[in-house]
Amino acid sequence: MSKISNYKNKFDIEKEFKSILHDKEHGASYLASKLGKIILNSGLDQKQTDEVLSKLNILLRLLKKEHPALILLHNLVIELINGIEKKGPSKIPELINAFFLKEEKTVSIASDFLNHLSFSQVITFSHSSTLLKTFYNLKHNPIFFVLESNPGGEGVFMFRELEKKGYEAHLIPDLTFSLFINKETVVVTGFDQLSPKFFVNKVGTKPLIITSKMLGESTIIIGSSNKFTPEIVLPDKKTDFKGVQLSFFEKVELEYVDVIITDKGAVSKRKK
Repeated sequence: MSKISNYKNKFDIEKEFKSILHDKEHGASYLASKLGKIILNSGLDQKQTDEVLSKLNILLRLLKKEHPALILLHNLVIELINGIEKKGPSKIPELINAFFLKEEKTVSIASDFLNHLSFSQVITFSHSSTLLKTFYNLKHNPIFFVLESNPGGEGVFMFRELEKKGYEAHLIPDLTFSLFINKETVVVTGFDQLSPKFFVNKVGTKPLIITSKMLGESTIIIGSSNKFTPEIVLPDKKTDFKGVQLSFFEKVELEYVDVIITDKGAVSKRKK
């Protein structure tokens, strides 16, 4: 029996948690929200401290193995462990609420920032619940161009969500994005990790950001401070895509980004 199987048996992982481990469709914010709800409904806040810490440490090891690049999931569990060590398991609901208030604040700041810009088109990448919530708060209705986001193909899910809400959205092949960049365009992506010099997002983000920067159009990345990390972590695990082994994630230099928006505020990096 594998180590993961042993962990699963000890932690008694329910069906919903297994779906988090194997979910390649949704972004980190969606998965973290789902994980928070599972923990809240688990009854851990009624257990003894040692038992809760043991289970959370097993959970953290599982997440680092299955989702090594999704720092948001790791940091949620780490904050719970640190908070429980200081205040006890009864504070789990309070700790989870404080964690996700940062996500809500990020959406609020990002929405306000974008509502003060003039643009008619948005080019975006992958599938991010933080971006979707931000887009839903826009006071006008731009046209959305969503890259397919291969090799994972998560862009189709973002496209479907926007279309379902009644927005004009178009799913476009990854290599065609430059055809849609003009003076009325902003490029907006999320991120899975943010360090002092880099951010990490799904592979394919880097050519989009660099090309947009070279063409002089605004590049904006959005995510909470829950995704901060002192050092970038890229997974060793590769995915077979048409016979080629590819990573789902890549790091991008922040020098190509004009604005970084988190719950701490909007920071412009555009040179004066």
